[in-house]
Amino acid sequence: MKVYPPEMIAQKEVAGTVSCLRCRNKCLVREISDDEQLRKMDASRRTEFFSKGQAVFTQGDPSSQIYFILSGKAKVIKVSNEGRHTILRFSAPGDIFGHRGIYGESYPVSGIVLEDSMVCGFKREDFMRLLMNNFQLSHTLLLFMANELKDSEEREMNLAQMRVPEKMAQALLQLRKKFGVDPTGHLGAMLSRTEWAEYAATTKEQVSKVLSDFQKDGLIELSGKKIRIMNPEELVARSSV
Repeated sequence: MKVYPPEMIAQKEVAGTVSCLRCRNKCLVREISDDEQLRKMDASRRTEFFSKGQAVFTQGDPSSQIYFILSGKAKVIKVSNEGRHTILRFSAPGDIFGHRGIYGESYPVSGIVLEDSMVCGFKREDFMRLLMNNFQLSHTLLLFMANELKDSEEREMNLAQMRVPEKMAQALLQLRKKFGVDPTGHLGAMLSRTEWAEYAATTKEQVSKVLSDFQKDGLIELSGKKIRIMNPEELVARSSV
């Protein structure tokens, strides 16, 4: 029998009692203005607990559901034919993921939680039916996917031109923008050196070297996987191509 941590027990209880109509997350489903349609979506919602490092969906698997982060954090990764892992983006509470498989037969990427997380899933056919009958939601999703593609193309171009220190400076700033900081001032998500390398398109050896250099220069403070940004202005300057 799976043993849930206390905070997740509380979240599971909340997930089981709070409907989409009362959810505080600003996800795409909340774009539905018709309460009856929202109730139908809520009835088809399945909320599950995923342990840190567990895959919510896997690249190549049949695309059966569209997911939203209820609580926790996740990463979206792509594995090349050569087996190289690349982190494309991160997901925070309220974010949609799994949507890249919405029009295909399989997921072109994988979604893996970075920490113990609660994830809401909607059957793909239910979500597609909703898109067909809700212009506002379709429009919002179209704009989101267009913006995501734009950001992805810009990031790919930047990474191709940047040196490793510039890549890491940008990655640190992007993670802070996405997850904020915790009460102690550390980045709101902890990544392994391998994950930093997969996100910044470099090696974990280079990640360790650059982070150490940044600490010596007073830009960041390291404590294991925890990172506190001490000089964001200088990081912005160093992230310029």
